[in-house]
Amino acid sequence: MPTQIIVMSRSYVEKLIKNLENMDCIAIISICSNQRGLFFTESNLSIVSLKGCSKILNVFFDDITDKDLGKMGGHILFDRLIACQIISFIDTLKAAYINTLLIHCDAGISRSGAVGVFACRYLGLNEDKFRSLNTNIQPNQYVYDLLYQESGMKKAYENFWLNKKGVRTVEISEKLC
Repeated sequence: MPTQIIVMSRSYVEKLIKNLENMDCIAIISICSNQRGLFFTESNLSIVSLKGCSKILNVFFDDITDKDLGKMGGHILFDRLIACQIISFIDTLKAAYINTLLIHCDAGISRSGAVGVFACRYLGLNEDKFRSLNTNIQPNQYVYDLLYQESGMKKAYENFWLNKKGVRTVEISEKLC
């Protein structure tokens, strides 16, 4: 099971993969957008696998919410199917010898941040350690809420960063599957 979760931008992951000699015990969730396309293709998948990283999940969705969809054509909305793919992938890591779960999206802030916060809580990892490793994230609430709903967890969304600073947050009603 992963002991740490790291959220990064796509460009940083590109540099990381080229420079690492060994990526042993790393799993990756690669969040791609409609505009940038697939990051882990057949050509670089073989390179990553040779370096020891064999668990990779590629998913496609844009950094929008259900309220934005009508205003923005041609975008892919995060949905229950994608949420279930991510949850199933994280479940496979529970029994695997994986030290690090690396999650990336284009900017490494919103979509990957939401998946990272969810994964941290879903796996029961230390949130303070996660926060210290991922100081720039601003989790997409829509993505986070849907992951919680599909996972069967009953904890409502909490504003991840503001709660640490003692700022009152708005309660979101729990959604049950």
